[in-house]
Amino acid sequence: MKLLQTAFAPTVLIAVAIAASCSGTGAGHNAGQITTREESEPFVIERFDTILLDAPDMEREGSLMTALKDRKSTREYSHEALSRQEVTDLMWAAGGLNREGDTIHTTAPSAMARYPIEIYAAFDEGIFRYDKREHALIPVVEGNYMELTGRQPFVKDASMNLLYIANLATGSNEKWASVDVGHNAQNVNLYCASEGLGTVVRGSADADSLLHVMGLDPEQYVFILAQSVGK
Repeated sequence: MKLLQTAFAPTVLIAVAIAASCSGTGAGHNAGQITTREESEPFVIERFDTILLDAPDMEREGSLMTALKDRKSTREYSHEALSRQEVTDLMWAAGGLNREGDTIHTTAPSAMARYPIEIYAAFDEGIFRYDKREHALIPVVEGNYMELTGRQPFVKDASMNLLYIANLATGSNEKWASVDVGHNAQNVNLYCASEGLGTVVRGSADADSLLHVMGLDPEQYVFILAQSVGK
C-alpha cells in the first residue's frame, strides 16, 4: 500500500486550531482530503490495516484561552466512537508534523530535537502506531487490549487510549522523554477541551504486558504515560 506523506504548515494556535478532517480506513476516503465537521462519520476500523488520516483543517476557529478554561480531567466515558475527523485531528495534535517540508519537528517540542516519544492508539480492534511522516495509523497488534492500557476500570469505556512510549534508541533518556511527553499530552488536553471531548492523563498501566504484546524490547522502549479520550 502506498502511503501519503504530508507535512503541515505552522499555525499560531497549534494546540487548538486543528479541528476537522476525518480519518479513513480505505474505501471511499482519500487521504489528505478535508471533510467538514457536519460530514464526518464515526471512526470505524473495517479491517486491521494501515489507516491513512486526512489533513487537519487549519481554518477552524477556536480560542486558546477558552480551551485553557475548559481543560479538565474526565474519568467517565460512554464508549461512543469518535468521528474520523476527531481521530485524525487528535493524532496530529498529539505529535504531527507542522512545518512544510520538515519531517522532524512536530506540534510538540522535544529536548535536543530527539523526539523519543512514539505515540500508539489503542482501540477495541487493536493497537496502532502513529506515523507522523505519513500521517497514518500503522497496525501493531490486533485484538482488544484496552484493559492493559490502565489500571482504572474506566479505561475500557474510553473511545481510545493513547500510549506514549519512549524509544531510547533515539539517543534520549527516560528523564528527557518524561519532559517531552508532557507537551504531547497537553496538546491532546487542549484539543479535547476545544472539541468538548473528555480526556485524562494516566501514569499507570500494565506496562510489561503492553510492551510484550506490542513486540517492543523493554531494553529499548519505556512506557511513560497513557491518556484516555472519549465522550
